[in-house]
This record gives sequence, C-alpha cells and structure tokens, in this order.
Amino acid sequence: MPASSLFTGRPDHSSPILTPRLSAVGAPLAWVAMDLVPTSAGGAAVYSNGPRAHAALLFVDFLPSPDGQKLYEDLYFGSAQKDYGFKRWYPEKGGTLPQYEEALDSWHKLMKEITRK
Repeated sequence: MPASSLFTGRPDHSSPILTPRLSAVGAPLAWVAMDLVPTSAGGAAVYSNGPRAHAALLFVDFLPSPDGQKLYEDLYFGSAQKDYGFKRWYPEKGGTLPQYEEALDSWHKLMKEITRK
C-alpha cells in the first residue's frame, strides 16, 4: 500500500508502525486495536556461529532494559512494558514445554500449508 493512500486517510488497512509516523506529520489517521489482541511474549535470538556473538548477547540483554524499551518506542515498535489500552492474550501462557512445542509444530505446519505451494 503506498504511503500516499495512508496520508489521505483512506487506507485499505493500517500499519501500527507507519500510522504514528504519518499522523505526526498531519495525516488524519489513528490506530485502533482489536478487542482482543493475540500477543507474543517476544524473544530475541543469536546466531550460534555469528561473527560477534558476545556483542549479540549484550544486545539481547539490553533489549528488555528501560533503555532498550525506549529504543523500541522511538522506532515505533511499542514497548512490552507500556499499557496501550487493549487486552493482551498470550496463547502460550500457562502451557508446559511439551504443550508449547506441540503448538509450535502445528503452527509451523499450518504456515507451510498456506504459504508454500
């Protein structure tokens, strides 16, 4: 979707990342959350054979810190620590590791079925 359609206030959908940037410069847009928002608890990964593994680990350690969360906010990704006014639902909350692995396998299977023809 071109940014021009967002700027006119007539988009076919809204991006929670682009909307704040465009509304800050005058686009008549607002982001409205769904009633129930499926939420990932998030995560960060490090390549096992990356060239700067120690720097990567330090960065992963930095992300949940107050400064790391501010970085997310500054880049319009939002912060897990901020209340955005919608109810969060964590599908994986309360599950055991085997249950989580089983659910992950079924999601991977579904993704392959609907995206790789």
